Amino acid sequence: PIFSSNWPLILLPGLVAFHEVIIDPACSVVFEEESPDPKIMEEKPRGIHRRLFTRTELSLSVTQGLTVFMAIFALFLHTRWSGRSDIEIRSMTFGALMVANVGLILTNRSRTLTILQTFRQRENRAVKWIVIGALTILLSLIVVPPLRLIFDLGAIGLFDWVLILFTATVGFGWYEIYKFIRQKM
Repeated sequence: PIFSSNWPLILLPGLVAFHEVIIDPACSVVFEEESPDPKIMEEKPRGIHRRLFTRTELSLSVTQGLTVFMAIFALFLHTRWSGRSDIEIRSMTFGALMVANVGLILTNRSRTLTILQTFRQRENRAVKWIVIGALTILLSLIVVPPLRLIFDLGAIGLFDWVLILFTATVGFGWYEIYKFIRQKM
């Protein structure tokens, strides 16, 4: 808005790159520090000819990506149809994407334990710092006016933050429900 009408289009790759700069190292640090699943010794060893990624693992990854996409796209459509400004829509979709990715990191720490169980049963010093850091950066980008201006984001209200959290949780939360149900069977 302060530079030209093409300014938001120029910044979009910057937001995506910024997102990657936060999430990619976060995944690496968290998963490198992660201890193995408690039931790993009950599993059979991987066969010598078995592929690195099974169909089940690939299907899980694709399903998680699609559900996060669908949840955030639904948020995008909702905010668009409700007449929100482009900068508010950008803030909400970017926020939901960041929160959903942090949620995916947390839920994928274990294939058998829920997020809460994983926090209780496993020690990973990096997790709390990654979560705090990612959420602090997100809050700063949307709440601090100079940072908002640099990234062409808009101010949003408390209900919008609740909607961001809800959307992100819908995107990754189904896997938590699945793990919980599997434990009860």
